[in-house]
Amino acid sequence: MAKEQGYYLRSLALSNKDVTRTDRPRHFTLCNREWDLLDDVFAPIYRPLNHCLPGLSRPA
Repeated sequence: MAKEQGYYLRSLALSNKDVTRTDRPRHFTLCNREWDLLDDVFAPIYRPLNHCLPGLSRPA
């Protein structure tokens, strides 16, 4: 249980860090679609794993 909490807390820290990045774009492409990146929203472009998840590699 403690190990999972550690992963969770590190994930939150990374996500919070991404929100304040100075190179954070207003728009990005994922799954061949253009997306608006809203303030305080997780930025999937900084985590390569998001491109490997089932269903994200092809348009809906």
